[in-house]
Amino acid sequence: MEKLLSIPLMSPSSSLTPKSYKSLLTDVARIYESFQSNANSDWNKISLTSYWKIGQRIVEVEQGNRSEQVTEIGF
Repeated sequence: MEKLLSIPLMSPSSSLTPKSYKSLLTDVARIYESFQSNANSDWNKISLTSYWKIGQRIVEVEQGNRSEQVTEIGF
């Protein structure tokens, strides 16, 4: 298995205090939540667009392709 990320070990002289450790964890959580939020937003757009297209196709068939249907959705 290929190693994707190399994380250097802390040097013995490095001192990580409880306060700096808590700050590090807070930053990591904030970064994770930011990307998670973006991923959810993208997934919602994909889902909404898919459902819209499915609904549009059903309406096309039901209405015999009449021109009064809505043709696009904006984000």
